[in-house]
Amino acid sequence: YDDQGKVEVGAAGVERAITEAKASAILGVWSSSVTLAQMEVAKRHNVPLLAVFSWADDVTGKNYPQVFRIGPYNAKIAEQMGNFIVAKSYKKVVVLAEDTAYGLGFAKAFEARMKKSSGVSLEVVQFQAQTQDLTAVMSKVSAMKPDVVVVQGVFAATNLSIKQGREVGLKSDIVAGWDWPALPDYWNAVGDAGVGVMYPAFSVPTMEVTAEGKRFIAAYKKAHGTAPAVFQYYLWDNFNAVKAAIEKS
Repeated sequence: YDDQGKVEVGAAGVERAITEAKASAILGVWSSSVTLAQMEVAKRHNVPLLAVFSWADDVTGKNYPQVFRIGPYNAKIAEQMGNFIVAKSYKKVVVLAEDTAYGLGFAKAFEARMKKSSGVSLEVVQFQAQTQDLTAVMSKVSAMKPDVVVVQGVFAATNLSIKQGREVGLKSDIVAGWDWPALPDYWNAVGDAGVGVMYPAFSVPTMEVTAEGKRFIAAYKKAHGTAPAVFQYYLWDNFNAVKAAIEKS
């Protein structure tokens, strides 16, 4: 099922998966705004939903017994990002946040974190998550002359923010909100504008993985020709959790 990053499409997909396909579990959900709607359907039907990279705090903050998450969440990432901003001695920070539960949720959590650190000014600039042109937004951000821009987005606009930001004269450092610069489409989309962009990562090449992890990496590379992204490890863990639950029951 393709939820297209749209709340109503995602919720309807989960409804069909459960009522028509008789799904025993829902996996692979992504965009937080969509996940929050999908959760309500899963809860109503009492079918487990396992989130992979849905960062909104409410995904697990609502404490639904049907909902599980493998991966990070906004409040935790905002705390760590704040520590990084302070360590880098940035004084003027702009958060470029998509208008979703993920983007705005991070901005809210990050604002709360930065209130603990004096001497740092913070501005939040919103943009439409599925926009195809950020020129006007990035011109506005560039005119603010920040020391650093933190980009919190999920869709194609993440790469656009870097490419079009540099095109309109943005000189500041750029921090991607997560490790999407490690994805295969990054350099094709941004070109030389991508040089120097920083990002938090949830794994490094030197990190040891389990025997199951090694098996997954080998199978993924054979199928796709590239190494899996970190959230794909999480999804494989979700599949294994469901498999273990089925076998146990």
